[in-house]
Amino acid sequence: MEASEDKSTETAPETLPTELKEAKPKSTMMLAVIVAVIVVIAAIAAAFGLGLLGGKKEAKNAIPTVGVEVTSDVTVSIGATVSMKSLANDTDGEIVEYKWWFGDGAYANGSTLDTVTHVYSYGGVYLVWHSVTDNDNATVSNEGELTTKITVVYYQPSEVLSDDLTADPVVLAEVNNNTAPFAFMISDADIVSPNTTVNFNMSTSFGVGDWQWVNGVDNTSGQMWLSGPEYITSVVIDFGDLSAAVNVNTTTMVTSHMYTTPGHYAASVVITANNSGTNVSTTVKRTIHVLTPGTTSGGVKNKDTFIEATIGQPLTLDPAIDYESAGGNVIQNVYETLIWYNGTSASELVPMLVTAIPTAANGLISDDGMNYSFNLKAGVKFHDGQTMDADDVVYSFRRVLTIHDPTSPAWMIDAIVTDNLINHIGLTVADWEANSTAMPAHIVAYLEAQTGGVNHVITEADMVAVANMVFEKNDADTVTVHLTHAYSGFLSIMAYTMMSVVSKDFVEAAGHGNAYMRNHEAGTGPYKLVSWDYGSKIHLTRFADYWGAAPAIKDVYILKAEDVNTRMLMLQAGDADNIYLPIRFQDQFVGDTDYTISKGKASLNLAFMVFNFDIDAAVANSVYGGVDITNDFFKDIHMRKAFIAMMNYSLFISNVQRNNAYTPNGPIPKGMAGYNASTPVAVYDLDVAAAELKLTYNPNTGTSYYTSGFTIPMFFNSGNTARQTACTMIKSALEEISLMPLAGDMTATVQGLDWSSAYLPDVLYKKHTFAPIYVIGWLPDYYDPDDYATPFLDSVSGTYAKYSGYNNTTIDAQVRAAAVELDTATRTKMYEDLNTMVADDPPFIWLSQQNNFNIFRSWVKGVDNYYNPMYSDLYFPVFSK
Repeated sequence: MEASEDKSTETAPETLPTELKEAKPKSTMMLAVIVAVIVVIAAIAAAFGLGLLGGKKEAKNAIPTVGVEVTSDVTVSIGATVSMKSLANDTDGEIVEYKWWFGDGAYANGSTLDTVTHVYSYGGVYLVWHSVTDNDNATVSNEGELTTKITVVYYQPSEVLSDDLTADPVVLAEVNNNTAPFAFMISDADIVSPNTTVNFNMSTSFGVGDWQWVNGVDNTSGQMWLSGPEYITSVVIDFGDLSAAVNVNTTTMVTSHMYTTPGHYAASVVITANNSGTNVSTTVKRTIHVLTPGTTSGGVKNKDTFIEATIGQPLTLDPAIDYESAGGNVIQNVYETLIWYNGTSASELVPMLVTAIPTAANGLISDDGMNYSFNLKAGVKFHDGQTMDADDVVYSFRRVLTIHDPTSPAWMIDAIVTDNLINHIGLTVADWEANSTAMPAHIVAYLEAQTGGVNHVITEADMVAVANMVFEKNDADTVTVHLTHAYSGFLSIMAYTMMSVVSKDFVEAAGHGNAYMRNHEAGTGPYKLVSWDYGSKIHLTRFADYWGAAPAIKDVYILKAEDVNTRMLMLQAGDADNIYLPIRFQDQFVGDTDYTISKGKASLNLAFMVFNFDIDAAVANSVYGGVDITNDFFKDIHMRKAFIAMMNYSLFISNVQRNNAYTPNGPIPKGMAGYNASTPVAVYDLDVAAAELKLTYNPNTGTSYYTSGFTIPMFFNSGNTARQTACTMIKSALEEISLMPLAGDMTATVQGLDWSSAYLPDVLYKKHTFAPIYVIGWLPDYYDPDDYATPFLDSVSGTYAKYSGYNNTTIDAQVRAAAVELDTATRTKMYEDLNTMVADDPPFIWLSQQNNFNIFRSWVKGVDNYYNPMYSDLYFPVFSK
């Protein structure tokens, strides 16, 4: 809190303001005179009131209005300065005193404190209480509208250090001795009447212990932190109202307290953990306001702010690289594509940064369907202040191809503008031509003109040159994209976040570049990125120079909270407007008017388990508890069919998805062209699973795995309870089969990994991985069946096939042929046949195709219009409060 010359400070307990007037002793004579004067004044006043004397009636004092506006962030990190402004107004006089209670035990008052700043030294959630007094001694506060909350977030220690997986062990040892526990406290209410019991929950807190190598065999695979609630040694809470502090059970970490007296209290919890033999502590606080009798408080919390509490966080914010929903959630709000979706429709497209959607009729698509022209809107500003033009557009598109990150979505555009040239860098032109389905003349001519002709080895420079050819600037306001073959899904691809337009000047500015774009942005979207505090929050704010309609919500915060109980309590307390809520918890909110549930709208989202065909068995067995897992464990089709029969699909749909989903029958989802309704879904049958296991072979024992038994590590992303449950169901099935005659011991270890720091980079995006089987989901990139067939099944270009090692040449050929087929009926039949082919050689366990499910505080408006199955998550401009 900044110093001010005319204010005082004091600490807890914070109590309701009371005006104290001290009377000094007077002589009896003086007292008599005062009484006499009062009597005379009273008589005169009465005479005026009865109309016995002339003159005007004295005006009644107008009570001031009061309110609080936070002019800086409402969600900050520890030590940040928060700025606040009084909204007080006195129509018939002036404010002579401002009083502020910041919610953490600090207080300030003074005659000029219409604006204040305060530094919050502890993580927590704080209510700001403010009162003013005018020159006629009238005092009023915002107690009836305590809607301004300050959230102070902080890093999870294990998260901060997880970026560096090759850190020196000595350095790590030095760091972890000073690593404090991650402490969190939430309550089921923060504004209550006297004699109300408030429930506190600290159960998501954990201590950070020691570290170990991921690969304990040769210490080559980096480090991971050992953390959990078991490291916590004490939990002590002070309720802030002068009652005695309480030692809380370290297993449950929940307690309650009745607040009896009106006041503004700073409840404080100290979490102590043992870190490598040293006790270290973290303190967090939370404001509990007990109302003055007769006062009610309500209204929208943080009216200009939208807070989303979810699991995980982005891997990157670079649209040319990002290929997961957490990053897409941010990118679709800060960047824009040339075309976008029409409201809630997945198939209808509308202009975004262009004046019209290209069609053959308006002359923007060539007769052969291989050239698309786009006329850009004028006057569109980037967040860095630059004006968008054709240079920015072609630069953005070329970046996708020239970066060609192997984990990015570049495959989808590369396939139709270069005929997969990316996949042939390091090979000869002849290699590319042998695998080319289109043989685009302009690319062939360029490549064969290089030294060596067809024997020329394709280089990165060739990729840059080809990218410059296929994305062409016509003039300052027009660009053309040249395809290698007509493709019906091209315009849908153009709406995907990968094709977002970035500011060329920003990316190429000194000190920027591609690495810089991971956590910075330069888009044209309705929101711009303020900050990304890795491991805790992302802050977006409304872009003042946005070319379109200004969003109603000024600030957006995306907070990471992996524990579902924490997220539910945040929603209940109004600390979040929307949370990621597994549908199995819906009964706690159904029928409550404080919440709006959006449910049942058709989605194209598939959840499935991926079989890894090329396992790093040494790590799977030595680190993650595997027993007898081999590198090619799932190359055996009998093993895959056994696992498919172990999944209780109907129970998963009914108990986990609460019948808000159905079981898929293959890679093409229901609602997409090519879906084959005649393909049967998998069936749960442990006898079939046992029979398939008897046909497997364990090279370590020379017997079947049914006889020898095994333990398999299974993985899910932390915080996703539905995926965790799917793994647990397979584990239970294995253990039940183990009870059958002559069966060996079979079980699984079920392990959660953080989404961005471990799950994506270490599980999904590595071919030789330690995860034999893991659960993942697929959100569509663009509205076309190829967006499912290629990533799932293509052994060269497919995200899942490539990194899991799945390779079926017959299926590869079918996927590639269907992608370029132009006859709608023929193409549909090809995808229907593909479903049957995949059923005969399954690479996945198909778990569910979910309908949408989301929950908001009822004060959020726009929920009816927010859902589009093509969105990564929330499109914030549709919301208001």
